[in-house]
Amino acid sequence: MLMHPNLIEGLALGPDGTPHPASIELTRGRIRSVHRGPFAPAGAVAETAPGSRVTGGERGAPEPGSAPGASAAGVERLDADEILLPAFVDAHTHLLGVGTARLKPRLHGATSREETFDRLTSWLAAHPGDEPVIAEGWDQSLWQDRTLPTRADLDRVTTRPVALRRVCGHVAVLNTAA
Repeated sequence: MLMHPNLIEGLALGPDGTPHPASIELTRGRIRSVHRGPFAPAGAVAETAPGSRVTGGERGAPEPGSAPGASAAGVERLDADEILLPAFVDAHTHLLGVGTARLKPRLHGATSREETFDRLTSWLAAHPGDEPVIAEGWDQSLWQDRTLPTRADLDRVTTRPVALRRVCGHVAVLNTAA
């Protein structure tokens, strides 16, 4: 993967604070674009910042006299011989987790132990049965007493198997039935 300082800095300013060339031409490289298919064709353009762009050159050898780093009329030429990928993009989702969370008691944002257990009790009343329940999102740091819920707390709420997962997902409390 091409890791050119100009690309990492988003083509805004160089390390010395001066603007980079308005365009960069990659030779012997392919541009991976989030706006096109798997790879943009040779000659495609990827805008990297307002007024700046990267142009993909042919995959053959660089033109004579166009050594890497050479500039002509505001264009910096780079011999990539690699693939240029978009940076600083995190477009993943947790679709399954978000969907299944809608089917569980929602404890996010509860500002007290009482509110947390009231939400759980209300959900259990609206969803009778004996199947195990996993409630998510409690955060005792939002509570005045800041103490963790306990197995005894859950045992007082229900005999149905219940597990509470903390908002971070790293702590769980289960009742005796669970």
